[in-house]
Amino acid sequence: MKVAVSSEMIPYLRTCADKMTEANDIRTALEKISAAGYEGVMLDVSKTRLPAVQQKKYLEECHLLPAGLLVDDYSMLKETDKREQLLKDCLEMECEYISFTGLDRVALLDAGRVREISNVLEEAAAAAKEQGISLALRVKAACFIRREGQPVIEEVLAQTNALMVEWNTYDMTVGGAYIPEWLEKTKDRTLCVQFEDYQIDEESDTTFLECTHHMPSGTVGKGSINWKAVLKACDGIQWGCVTARKPQSPIYRSAADSLTYLKGQMEV
Repeated sequence: MKVAVSSEMIPYLRTCADKMTEANDIRTALEKISAAGYEGVMLDVSKTRLPAVQQKKYLEECHLLPAGLLVDDYSMLKETDKREQLLKDCLEMECEYISFTGLDRVALLDAGRVREISNVLEEAAAAAKEQGISLALRVKAACFIRREGQPVIEEVLAQTNALMVEWNTYDMTVGGAYIPEWLEKTKDRTLCVQFEDYQIDEESDTTFLECTHHMPSGTVGKGSINWKAVLKACDGIQWGCVTARKPQSPIYRSAADSLTYLKGQMEV
């Protein structure tokens, strides 16, 4: 498994004042990520104005792979012209796949919307496949909402074929899913697993889905996930990606510590 780092862990890829500052900051950020031992980066196309070719150049200079492009704009998959541009950018950067994370809880509660969304994602996935690119749905906690006893993500998977998935270990935990079980049964459709730890917050009386008291942990290995079991279930999956909603400071030390911990677990 190759391990990338998510753009959430790279602050300079998120907030930039102007193109000149942005270019310098991205180059510095990628150098630090490469030095930490990462093999790739999951880039968020909505967080940087640099052209795809320029981003690819910086990645090559820092000996990093463009693991994928993160997209949260539904119209980029639904509207043909935007989708074609997205695929063009992906090809120019030689990204291995596109990750879509734009589903919201309200839409997932409506069976009709789920069918509509599934059709759009499947059409986009088929178009991407023709270009040699994969499209994956990043599965959020809301995707485990149950309707008629079945998690919504089951409906999406049943209604699609070309569409792949990307799991996040924190979201799976909050959604009440047993991580190794889901990874094993969807291995043929899983492109990436987002590694994000969690901690138990005994003072909190609710969470997003009101299951248990889970709070995201900024560094992998500093929380409560059984990483040995998770990594064993990841055998055969191409990409792993370190991420955190609330990365600890200093942020690059947190990213480096997460990778060191995961490599240690993989070797056991």
